[in-house]
Amino acid sequence: MRKTFKLDFGERRIEFNRKAHNRMGRKYSQMHTEIFNAVEQKRLYDCVIESKGAINTPDLVKRALDFGCGTGNVTAHLLEAGFHVVGMDISERFLDIVLERFRESGEFEALLANGEDLSNLGSNSFDLIVAYSVLHHIPDYIKIVREFARIAKSGGIIVLDHEVNEGFWKKSELYERYLKLSTPAGRSGIHSRLTMSSLIGRFNRVFRPRHQPEGDIHVWPDDHIEWPLIREVLAHEGCRIVKEEDYLLYRAGVSLDDYIELAAQCNDMKVLTARKT
Repeated sequence: MRKTFKLDFGERRIEFNRKAHNRMGRKYSQMHTEIFNAVEQKRLYDCVIESKGAINTPDLVKRALDFGCGTGNVTAHLLEAGFHVVGMDISERFLDIVLERFRESGEFEALLANGEDLSNLGSNSFDLIVAYSVLHHIPDYIKIVREFARIAKSGGIIVLDHEVNEGFWKKSELYERYLKLSTPAGRSGIHSRLTMSSLIGRFNRVFRPRHQPEGDIHVWPDDHIEWPLIREVLAHEGCRIVKEEDYLLYRAGVSLDDYIELAAQCNDMKVLTARKT
């Protein structure tokens, strides 16, 4: 019987994530202009195509897992690249949306995640696994990385993408300049109009300083994605890093020329690609 009367820390975080993303539904893409823009979508598509080329499994039909699929951001690229895709998410609402979007493709299936492990997926069953902007939502993300290695086929590829790197934490002068460019004129961190939402936001900033409306967990200087540990775990689980690249996430309000100039000099995100041996 599921414990409903008293949840531990991890269970509370998972349940918060589930409810938060169920509330967002179709609004998610409108809320994340740093993801749903032409620059980032092209980078992501190119990453999918490159990852497909790195797969070294014998199966003709390639099976991909979009872990934390959301409203189908990565799923759309995977389907376009010719994969059979399993979209997995903790939000029932998100899964309804992706089923509606991709059911007619005949190459998509949706699966509910539990936020703890991948026990409902068989070992050695995927040619490609993509986790895009999701690890920071998972209480024990290292356990999930180990699970990725388990369910990947020999020769299969694991892609961990869109998690902050050390450049984000060091905040160089160039990066600070970039962040200022990306802030729309007249916009501040506090709502100018008093609404119930803005009042709740102000309350949380004062009395719950680590509250994140989308359930982010590992997004703090003393608790963030540990890339050296991820590399160590992947190596222990029989995976070899084939590519690791830092990049600057495009943000609204920045001209393309400024972005190109600064992207050559600073970065804030990482994509790591590993092949299971």
